[in-house]
Amino acid sequence: MLLSHGLKKLPRLASGWISAAFLLGVVSGTRVAADDSGSKATGPDYLAEVTSEADFVSIALPSGTRPEIEFVSKFTTPAAADPLLLHTVYQNVRRYTLHQEFLIQVFPDYFSSLDDYAAMFLRRATRDYYVGGLFRIRTENGSRVYGFDVAIDESNPSELLTAEETRSIYERLLPTFHLTPFLYVPSLPGAVARALSWEDPGFPLYFFPGDVPQPPYVPYTVAANYGRVRLMTIEQLAEESQNGRISWQDILVLDKTPFDVEGVVAGVITGERQAELSHVAVRSARRGTPNAYVQNAHETFAPYSDQLVRLEVGDAAFTVETGVDPSDAAAFWEEIRPVLSVVSEADLEYATLDNVLEMDLSEAEGPLSARFGGKAANLARMYSVLPPDNQVPAFAIPFKYYDEFMATNQILDERVEPPVVRTFKEYIESLLEDPQFQTDGEYRAALLESFRDTMESNGFINPLLVDALGDRIERVFGSRLTMVRFRSSSNVEDNLVFNGAGLYDSTSVCAEDTFDTDTEGPSHCDASQTEERTIDRGLKKVWASLWNFRAYEEREYYQVPQSNAVMAILVNPAVPDEASNGVAFTGDPIAGATAGYVVNAQVGENSVVHPDVDVLPEKDVLQVEAGSVASIKRLRGSSLLPPGEWVLSDEQLGRLGSAMAILEANMPLDLEGYSPDDVLLDVEFKFTQEDKLVFKQVRPFLRTGATPPKVFSKYDLDKNGILNGGDLFLFSKQWGE
Repeated sequence: MLLSHGLKKLPRLASGWISAAFLLGVVSGTRVAADDSGSKATGPDYLAEVTSEADFVSIALPSGTRPEIEFVSKFTTPAAADPLLLHTVYQNVRRYTLHQEFLIQVFPDYFSSLDDYAAMFLRRATRDYYVGGLFRIRTENGSRVYGFDVAIDESNPSELLTAEETRSIYERLLPTFHLTPFLYVPSLPGAVARALSWEDPGFPLYFFPGDVPQPPYVPYTVAANYGRVRLMTIEQLAEESQNGRISWQDILVLDKTPFDVEGVVAGVITGERQAELSHVAVRSARRGTPNAYVQNAHETFAPYSDQLVRLEVGDAAFTVETGVDPSDAAAFWEEIRPVLSVVSEADLEYATLDNVLEMDLSEAEGPLSARFGGKAANLARMYSVLPPDNQVPAFAIPFKYYDEFMATNQILDERVEPPVVRTFKEYIESLLEDPQFQTDGEYRAALLESFRDTMESNGFINPLLVDALGDRIERVFGSRLTMVRFRSSSNVEDNLVFNGAGLYDSTSVCAEDTFDTDTEGPSHCDASQTEERTIDRGLKKVWASLWNFRAYEEREYYQVPQSNAVMAILVNPAVPDEASNGVAFTGDPIAGATAGYVVNAQVGENSVVHPDVDVLPEKDVLQVEAGSVASIKRLRGSSLLPPGEWVLSDEQLGRLGSAMAILEANMPLDLEGYSPDDVLLDVEFKFTQEDKLVFKQVRPFLRTGATPPKVFSKYDLDKNGILNGGDLFLFSKQWGE
């Protein structure tokens, strides 16, 4: 069934409340361009001061749907008088639509990947900067005013600004924004209500007059896609995203406009108008996925909830086709998704529990990653060039034992009638052929969660393997009372194009807990662990994580054959009571290898990769010359330390930078056709209480925005078998392509 919604002509808009995300960009009902390079834009990247009408217009874009708002731009201003923070800047939205991209590209010394964007800009407890929209407004009496609004974490009403906070922003902008009258223009209903309650706040305000009818439909990305309709509030979206339960096959129908939807989704419908240059709109346009505002979105899409549909967003209307054939959806998705061309073929026969220092780096009998996965193979390569003082003992459990576990354990498949007993491997193969499993993200998530529970609770581990691992732990680490970490090392992670960071699970293991005479805690290796941390428990937890929903989704999006995915395990010591830990790159994840080493560090065991929502790590940039740190730029301190205190001393950063320089110069690395400036090393490190620097992981990291290598077939060669110009390119594997 095909249903069409929309109007041939949209009504002219007057005034009314709109979301902060809407006001942060161009307020227009036309489609956003997918190309955000700014190559055709003119003018400066930003202004430090707006002194004239010409200044403002040079960095702003015209509004299209609100007659009061004539031009829109954006600002960034520090939240405190800290000389380490960037000064107030007014962003040229003609050149940079996304705020993150503007800051990363124009101010790389202050900002790198901005993966902690919400904490740095949107939340009171950890905010370093305020960001928001700037407007030129034509009032009802014909006069012209200028105003600003501020972006906050809209999912949390407690983040609404106080009068004191708003006054501080006004006072920070006033010395550099000289157009008058200049006013605070709240837009969110909550912000409007809060502002109306203020008595003599100490700065002028402007409220849009009266509430007016919303337009029934505004398209932002005109496109079509198949997907499962999921109705959510933005609070539910945040929770589902945090739990990794958003699928690239989901069409999200949201009550309001979220600040961002970072993951890949099939489409977005919001019940609140967006901005052309809002993060949601720009990301959707770049992916080419349908995106629109629809009045009363939840009510309109309720008949399609949880159904697989074909959604098409058009210029004047959107259509929803129900009763679609899942095979049509699958064929469409196959055409539009990227393909990961390099997946390590797993060696399911190799059985030795190799020490990483004894692994065959010549790979004469096959790639190390084919036996032990990317994480273990990369650690062996790293330790082959790092000094022994920077190493920790480690060994690996090859793929063979995961494969045996999957082939010998059984599960009752209750999806069929009567239920059928299948091996774990057969069950996965059966799921992959299930049409509903292929197209229904919620159904898929539930089945994968149930399967992981069965693996961990009912899976049987060969006792001979457990005994062998107990002996190996004692021999490599000196005692069965040493707490170790079982870390995922699949054949679908730590790849240059597909790094798989955060997809799989690691866990602590105490061998002595396995071989004592009871099943009661606490752990023999760590009395603070109230439950035993046995070998078989650790094996099953890491093996089961291969089927984490988020891991499955990312592999599927890159069209990795799921049945080819297998899990090996890297075993290294847990580092108890570490002084600090961190993640560092031999370059900037956005700007590339020439921008200096970017270091993120945190005190103790507090995570840098998965911090609490209101916690920020220290961030430093190291300039390295001739193998030594020549200069250190402190960008931000840890939010867990008092101002002026640092997680890492200059001396520690010097040692870290020197060790990374050794890695950068000597570690074997396949560029896979990319430029050397685009391929960084991503390392995880720790400083122990004894001030020893150790590295526990390394992976290649492809710079964001890197240009893919050119791929040629034999038909692109000239008669002498040489490409014109003599350049070296990556060739496709099969000559007939």
